[in-house]
Amino acid sequence: MNQSESNGSEQAEAALRRLAQDCERREARKAFFGFGSEIAGKLTELAPFSNEIAEDLVEGLYKHILSFAGPAKFLSEPGLIERLRRIQKEYFLTLTGGDYEEEYFHSRLRIGLSHQYVQLPAAWYLGAYCWYACHILEKLKDRSEGIPPEFAESLEAFLRVVFLDISLAMDAYITTRDSLIEEKNIELKEALNQLDAYSKTLEKQVAERTRELECRVVELQEANRTIQDTRDELVRTERLAAIGTLAAGLAHEVRNPLNSAAIQLTLLQRQFQKAASADLGRSQDICGIIRKELDRLERLVRSFLDFARPSQISKTKTLVSEFVDGIVSLIRPMVYKNGIQLHFNDQSGKSYARLDVDKMHQAILNLVNNAIEATDDGGELSLDVSVKDSVLQVRISDTGVGIPAKELDHVFEIFHSTKAAGTGLGLPIAQRVVHMHGGTLKIESEHQVGTTCVIRLPTS
Repeated sequence: MNQSESNGSEQAEAALRRLAQDCERREARKAFFGFGSEIAGKLTELAPFSNEIAEDLVEGLYKHILSFAGPAKFLSEPGLIERLRRIQKEYFLTLTGGDYEEEYFHSRLRIGLSHQYVQLPAAWYLGAYCWYACHILEKLKDRSEGIPPEFAESLEAFLRVVFLDISLAMDAYITTRDSLIEEKNIELKEALNQLDAYSKTLEKQVAERTRELECRVVELQEANRTIQDTRDELVRTERLAAIGTLAAGLAHEVRNPLNSAAIQLTLLQRQFQKAASADLGRSQDICGIIRKELDRLERLVRSFLDFARPSQISKTKTLVSEFVDGIVSLIRPMVYKNGIQLHFNDQSGKSYARLDVDKMHQAILNLVNNAIEATDDGGELSLDVSVKDSVLQVRISDTGVGIPAKELDHVFEIFHSTKAAGTGLGLPIAQRVVHMHGGTLKIESEHQVGTTCVIRLPTS
């Protein structure tokens, strides 16, 4: 018996034991065959008769069985017939034993189970029952004279118990076959599950290899972008170095005449204040315009120097919420003065970041000032701050005029500005500060809709 058959045998044995133990089902089966207490009593009365005929009956049964080639070959194992005669005699005597409850049912079901597992053909088994019925009838005739009523009652009792046994035997055949079928179904299901698991494993491996290839492609693309960015940065650095050298000399040359012109303008204003000319008011207006333009030129030179001069940053551990609160306190009056609604959302909690506070403060102010200048009265400005996965993000959004699509690629170029009075240095300076912190500055904009600037910085 292989493992599958062994498992099926255990399952069938358990199923038959449950059937035998089920009192309600036992009684229903006996009731269906009309097997009540009267029949049981009649069979018990026939116990002496059974003892008398048992030996001859069993001998006759196996003589009949062995007269056929098929059963004779099937039972050819040495010693098997003697063992079966003994078992068969015990079986026959239990027909009139008087106990027809759990153990009786279980023993009959086990007989059917045994026949199933030795693959005894059902026709032989049923033929043996038929032989039993016919020969018991003959024995009863010999026992009864004139066939009295007792004969019919005895015959009825034997027939009922024999057919009850037949039904139980068939139950054993069916239950065993069902158990084997169930076992095969389980094996088939397991095989299908294994096939499905193998298919999923193969799909997973293919997916993993595909992802690896995709990762390699992404890595190569990223490497190419890094190389291009490095090349661009080298060009930019060389360009800035040249601009720095030029700026230093230019600032020196421009600042001296600016200072001289400013001094002379101051002296001229004082003289105008002492004069009583009718054109004094007009002259002072002209001087004011000159002063304003000189101041703007001074700011431009200062911004240019800030951008071109080699700079170092000094980062310190900074509580993000305190840092952004300081910025909001500074910009709130400017925002309200321009009739703009401010939305501030700080989700940084108790997070810290290493920042050069002054430089980052100025960089964010540059972006906020741009937003204020681009937004009309009644517009909105949003400042959102968050820290996630060791990255500080500052998001500045406005509902201003936005930046035309053709200008977006040039916003970080020095001296490029979409504003009439702009220096074109605010965004390049902000980007430079962010890069010095190891972060990124991204700008998204839609013309006549608004602009969003996103700063992302590592917190450590």
